[in-house]
Amino acid sequence: MKKRVLSIVLALTMIFSLAAVTGMTASAETYGDFEYEVLNNGTVEITGYNGNSKSLDIPSTIGEKTVTIIGLSAFENCKTLTSVKIPDSITEIGGYAFENCTSLSSVSIGKNVKYILPYAFENTAYYNDINNWEDGILYIGDYAISGHLVKWYDEQNPFKVITEAQGDVAIKNGTRLIADFAFGGGDKITSVTMPNSVSIIGTLAFYGCTSLKNVSFGNGVKLIDGEAFGKCTSLSKITIPGSVTEIASYAFVDCPLIKEVTLPASVKIIGTGAFGYVSSPKEDTVIEDYAPLKGFHINCYEYSEAEYYATQNGFDYTTLYAEYGDVNFDSKVNMLDVLLIRKYIAKQPIALDNNLADVTCDDKVNMLDVLLIRKYIAKQPVTLGPKG
Repeated sequence: MKKRVLSIVLALTMIFSLAAVTGMTASAETYGDFEYEVLNNGTVEITGYNGNSKSLDIPSTIGEKTVTIIGLSAFENCKTLTSVKIPDSITEIGGYAFENCTSLSSVSIGKNVKYILPYAFENTAYYNDINNWEDGILYIGDYAISGHLVKWYDEQNPFKVITEAQGDVAIKNGTRLIADFAFGGGDKITSVTMPNSVSIIGTLAFYGCTSLKNVSFGNGVKLIDGEAFGKCTSLSKITIPGSVTEIASYAFVDCPLIKEVTLPASVKIIGTGAFGYVSSPKEDTVIEDYAPLKGFHINCYEYSEAEYYATQNGFDYTTLYAEYGDVNFDSKVNMLDVLLIRKYIAKQPIALDNNLADVTCDDKVNMLDVLLIRKYIAKQPVTLGPKG
């Protein structure tokens, strides 16, 4: 039977560029020392570099077209490069993009990157400097790049892990993105705590972390990408926050201990096999080489994407009904809802349901709503929502 496209082997060889999705023109062009191609959407991907600069500012535009992608191996083996500045226009940094730039010790990444693919900065001076690693994690600005510092040294022993994230891992506050395969295969990680600043958890980010038992998501995460927690065989319980809007294909595949999940109404996209599927050697599997997990159950809101996913996949489910004050759809009204509303009022980037936050029903979300919810939590005789 045909194997799934997002297998770990294919993922690490094919995922390095989204160019196949975006689409490119047939031939490369040049701009100074840069090679580039114009994508079908009219933006530019840098595909190569032929210069020998030490300090390099990657352009945000070429001609009048916006540069959005640094492609697969675009700057690989640029030995003279010591510093690079990646502009805000860039949304993707391809696999191996700066690998083996052995003098590259200073890296600045713009604020709009959504994908950092595997090995983008491996074996650079920045990567190899142990002083740049914090508790076994390499950060570049607001991005968590890797949880494994490795040294390649001979053919018989192709690599050696010098340091790696392990035990209880706490992602640094301010981190916005966890790169693709950043912690993949980290079998010494037992728990992960993410701050509210994390918005994107990349493809394969924690794939194969077989000792991982607990994950605490922040209330800012929006995307859990493909196979992010695939084969986390010790993971038994997860709480998906109300900020999440997309859970990609196979995000929690082969997590046999996750028997039940509650999905907030905020989730608008759920990919194939995101939950409730495990590997099966049988030929009559339902989704390619996966079979449904026996007894898997979903708690979901009526008419939500999660309810649709449950019915389409034949999973048992319980319908939830949101109440006023439960702004993150976790079926509870508590101080977490108060905290989220306060952050929303302070214009922090918090996702919540405005209608459920407006417990005074005055068409405004303000501190009066916070006060009323606090009284409700304290079991004072108040009503949240319409009176009567």
